[in-house]
Amino acid sequence: MEILLGLGFLFTSSLVAKGDQFTDPVFSCARVESHVSMDLKNIEGMWFVLETIHHSPRNSTPAGVSWRETCPVLQFQVEERGDPLLPYSLKMWWQEGTFHDEYLFNIPQPSKDPGFWLTSGFQNVILPPNTVYTHFAGTVEVLGVDENHMVLTFCTPGTVLYSIVLSRTKRLHKDKIAGVNKMLERRRLPKVSVLKTCKGGALTIAPSAILIFMFLLFMNY
Repeated sequence: MEILLGLGFLFTSSLVAKGDQFTDPVFSCARVESHVSMDLKNIEGMWFVLETIHHSPRNSTPAGVSWRETCPVLQFQVEERGDPLLPYSLKMWWQEGTFHDEYLFNIPQPSKDPGFWLTSGFQNVILPPNTVYTHFAGTVEVLGVDENHMVLTFCTPGTVLYSIVLSRTKRLHKDKIAGVNKMLERRRLPKVSVLKTCKGGALTIAPSAILIFMFLLFMNY
């Protein structure tokens, strides 16, 4: 059975199956960060997933670190909806090898709080054979973003809580990673495990294939 990094698989199979239910307020998807100042247009385009950090309510739990050769790719696109209540939505594509997943997020307050998103169903998912996958549903919070890297925290109340570190390139300076770790500590998001990807800068598919896939998706809308 193939193991994927896709959003729905990341945490649920490892903790929910054991019956763990988190009691710390942060695991009810309470806001970790007050409003992050950002321009949604600046996050559009391609990002690489360099780290996936699973959080635990037990602060004394040591973090385990593992590596995978794959290099998942995320693509973001902001869309204007023409709806005064929800003027913008955000599409996100997750690609890892033959696995493709597409998400649509609502942004309740794009002017005051552009870094807080809510899942709004999904359009497409393509799975490799013999793969079990549960689609993510919940909130996404932008903990930090600049022109080169971004940290997102995903939460489903009581069951799912993890963060991903994204970069515009397949490598991120160690000072940036150290800064991410300190930020997570300040926000009471300890690490129970860390999965590092893009080891050696290897992509799971050629860049041209990624661009063709994204172009076909855009042509369908």
